[in-house]
Amino acid sequence: MQAARYFDATTNGLVREWTGRVWLNLPYARGFVDKFVDKLLASSAVTQAVVLTNNATEARWGAALLKASAAVCFPTERVRFDRSDGPNIGVPLQGQMIAGMGPELDRNAFRERFGALDPVFIPLRTDAT
Repeated sequence: MQAARYFDATTNGLVREWTGRVWLNLPYARGFVDKFVDKLLASSAVTQAVVLTNNATEARWGAALLKASAAVCFPTERVRFDRSDGPNIGVPLQGQMIAGMGPELDRNAFRERFGALDPVFIPLRTDAT
């Protein structure tokens, strides 16, 4: 399924309004990750989001992302980034996490979709959205 709207470096997603369902593969550059996570967590019009990022659980933004998540996958292999319009970007230097959140997130569907990447964690607390 294609996104109805697509933001990249040229359209600057940080200055756009985020609504509905969001797939976020944010820039991994220092100084940008925290801005994108902060924007997502402050976007009250987002009904569900799936975020692919480094598994920097020790970083402020990583801990905030985990706290807000209703489901999280920690792939056992590093995610490869391929480009359809050019050379392969390669493999990141550290592992990733895929975080799911929002009031409309279906935790079972998240588990089914990302479970093949292993493992998926569903928090026991009820305040994660």
